[in-house]
Parts: sequence; structure tokens; C-alpha cells
Amino acid sequence: MHQLSKTLQAIIENKQAIFFDMDGTIINSEPIHAKTIIKILNDLKIDLHDLLTREDELIGKTDLDVYNELVRARPNTTQIISSIEFLAIKNRAIIDILSNTSDSQINSLLTPGVLAFIRYLRQHQIDCKLALISASEPEIVKAMLAKIGILDSFDLIASNIDTACSKPSPSPYLAALRFFRLASNKVVTFEDSPTGIAASLAAGIPTVRISAFTQHRIFEVLPTILNFL
Repeated sequence: MHQLSKTLQAIIENKQAIFFDMDGTIINSEPIHAKTIIKILNDLKIDLHDLLTREDELIGKTDLDVYNELVRARPNTTQIISSIEFLAIKNRAIIDILSNTSDSQINSLLTPGVLAFIRYLRQHQIDCKLALISASEPEIVKAMLAKIGILDSFDLIASNIDTACSKPSPSPYLAALRFFRLASNKVVTFEDSPTGIAASLAAGIPTVRISAFTQHRIFEVLPTILNFL
């Protein structure tokens, strides 16, 4: 049986729910999203010059946010592809990539220890609720969790369409608190991106920054937070 590190035990002690972000927290899927967007824009002959230097500004944002950022940088984008078309093409491309990705490749993208942590919580923290709070499209969230093998591990799965505003608004996290009827101090969130961290903190939830993949340096880095002893 795995034992949690003392640090992790202290973080989840007396918590009645644990919230997880998905992209960048459970799995390093940001490169998949980035490569997909680059391919779509290249196929559409949309100039990518100077846009890639702003990639870090898009981490943790919804696909619609990404499209709107693109329109601000390249106003003629709306004449080439609509937001609805962009989202549909990207969703199909991501799902296609996932279907052609081997289990070993997926496992190599996971945050070390995250699956064992989630399984431990399901087996040993029976009364502790688990929620997945993502800024991704619902089709992508479902496909990604199914590919990882944890689709049935959460009591609540929320995507970018489940609240009027997505991250960095606290709305998704506030909605999850209402769903479980819990005060914010009874919950802890695991996040990676500035937008996700801002959303969770704005909801008053203690937040742990996972730094396995991101280069942002906003909060104290806890690189071994998901390591098992």
C-alpha cells in the first residue's frame, strides 16, 4: 500500500473535498493543445510570426480565449474561420490525437504520482469528494480523462461550459463549492497555471501549485508534492 508523504498528508488533512485542474496539473497536455493550434493555423495560412512568443500567456485559458487572442493579434482571422469552426476543428483534432496516442505515451505526460494519489483518495478517503475543474471543452475533458483511465474517479467534472465565466473567474470553483455545499476552507485545489490559481484563490480556496511542467514562478514550488514514499 502506498503511503502519502507527510507534506501531502498535511495538505489534505481535514479536507472534505479536493479539486483538481486537468491540463498541466494531472497531465502535461499543453503541448498537445499548442501543436494542434499551430497545425490548424498553418493549414489556414494564418501568419504565426510573433504569436508563439506569447504562448505562455495562453496557458490555462479556454480555447475561446485563445481564439479571441488570435483575433486581437490577427483581426482578419474572423474572415478565415469563425470561433465555432475553430473550436470544432480543434476538438476533433485533439480527440483524434488522443485516439492515436499509446498508453505509454500518455503515461509519460502524467504528473509523477498523480494517478496513485487519486486512487489513494478513492480507496482511503471515502468521505472526501473529488472534483475536476477544467477550462477545456467538455468533449476534450471526457476524452482526456477516459484515455488516462480516471473518468469515473470524480464526483464532479466541470468544463468551460458549466459556468457563465471560466478561469480566471472564480465562478467554476464557487459553483463546485455550492455543489458540495462546502465552505472554501474545507477544500484544497491543485492547480498549475496563473489563471487557474487566480480562480481558485479568488474563491477563497487554499491552493497548491503543481510545478511539474510550467515555467511560471508565482508561488512556492513544491516539486515533490505528489511523490509517494
